[in-house]
Amino acid sequence: MQKNNTPIRAAIIGLGRLGSRHARHLVEKIQGVDLVAACALEDDQLQWLMMN
Repeated sequence: MQKNNTPIRAAIIGLGRLGSRHARHLVEKIQGVDLVAACALEDDQLQWLMMN
């Protein structure tokens, strides 16, 4: 089997306590994943994403 170097594109819907943990892991700890979209009810939940 050949390895595909194309990154996986991911989105997070809901950045509450658990959603933000998943998003952080995607951004900071998993290679080959690009977080391309996120949505949240509160603007402050998106602040850390905009800084990365």
